[in-house]
Amino acid sequence: LAQLQAQFGVSCCSYGTYFRLGETPTDELEYYISAAKTLGTNVLRLWAGRRCGKDMSISELDKFMDSCWRAVDIAERENVTLCLECHDKTFTERLDDAVMLMDNADSDRFRMYWQPFRDRSVEENLEYLTAVEKYVEHIHVFNWDAANRYPLADAIPTWKRYLSVLSRPRMMLLEFMPDNELSSLPTEADALREIIK
Repeated sequence: LAQLQAQFGVSCCSYGTYFRLGETPTDELEYYISAAKTLGTNVLRLWAGRRCGKDMSISELDKFMDSCWRAVDIAERENVTLCLECHDKTFTERLDDAVMLMDNADSDRFRMYWQPFRDRSVEENLEYLTAVEKYVEHIHVFNWDAANRYPLADAIPTWKRYLSVLSRPRMMLLEFMPDNELSSLPTEADALREIIK
């Protein structure tokens, strides 16, 4: 992949891993970091377990938090940034949990991605983004609801509202094509360019 990046002039802004805090052995994080550096990035996307805090027992929460602190220690030692996916069915599902985790981590090496929750209103997503904005490193851009995918062009006004919350520019990543077709990329990219004007 690194050779293909060099061949086609593509730079890598982050490595979207499926490492899950609290589940994947923390020692394995070193391998993911090595892969990220090979790709030319020091930003890694991680997943925050598989449940929100209210569904964890005290011992499960302790184990999860311990895995986070150990990951932070590794990130600071390796000079990389770990970003938690903002997603349902993970610890970042609930805003209170996400803010508590980020506040307690208290590290510039432990950050978040953000994306709108598909089953929440624009106002709810704006509330979440406003609360975590200072922790957000990258943003996943798409236009979904709970059941369907739509062209990004249909959501340009909504995305402009989301961007109005940001205090500084962020990396904006097209995560999906609405129809899973590569041929849709030019149209989706045009919509993203309109959003970030």
